[in-house]
Amino acid sequence: GNVGIGTTNPSGELHLYGDGPVLQVEDDSGPVAKVYAGDTEVQFGSWSDHPVRFNAGASEKMRILSNGNVGIGTSSPTCNLEIRGHSGEAESRVGLSSSDGTQNAAIAHVNDGSPRLSLRVGGFESTVDALSILNDGKVGIGTSSPVSALELAGTDTIDARLSFSQTTASKSGNLQQGSQGLGISALGSNNNIFLATNGVQVLNVTSGYKVGIGTTSPSGALDVTGTILG
Repeated sequence: GNVGIGTTNPSGELHLYGDGPVLQVEDDSGPVAKVYAGDTEVQFGSWSDHPVRFNAGASEKMRILSNGNVGIGTSSPTCNLEIRGHSGEAESRVGLSSSDGTQNAAIAHVNDGSPRLSLRVGGFESTVDALSILNDGKVGIGTSSPVSALELAGTDTIDARLSFSQTTASKSGNLQQGSQGLGISALGSNNNIFLATNGVQVLNVTSGYKVGIGTTSPSGALDVTGTILG
């Protein structure tokens, strides 16, 4: 019962063979759909000013408009790619995974009255945000509700640490919040901690545990250069 067009040996129910064969579907109102196979490519879609719909489970799941916009979960995408959550869900997600599926992450747009963009690691169904960006520009690492431009949150000092590294000199520094309070630390040889204003260092703590005020080379445990008022 196989039918061949351009071939006497059809390998399917309908087999088109030739130099760039085209399967064209058209109704009397004008929309045209084609399937084309050439030497270097295969084309499928609409050849008229109409969208292409992809259905699954008897309902539309994806649409490509004639202007090139692609919508997943929406039939009227307003940008190159627009993804909306399923009906009744509070978010839409894009999933990423390794080739064996053991490592995965999700980029989620949450719209539950407090819109935010989140990165989640450790499972597509994870609700823990590794990084969140709120609609007012605030960024949270370890928290989904940052209260400042950048907020780091964690259960211990390591989780709530901001680190800086100079790889060429093997030096690093940390700004961290722990049970003992807020700390500033410098690691590496000859790596000082200093405070500066207007490009001038006004306080310097050396790696030799000496503190200088008004000097970058304190000669004692505390070396103050300048006038002391009080």
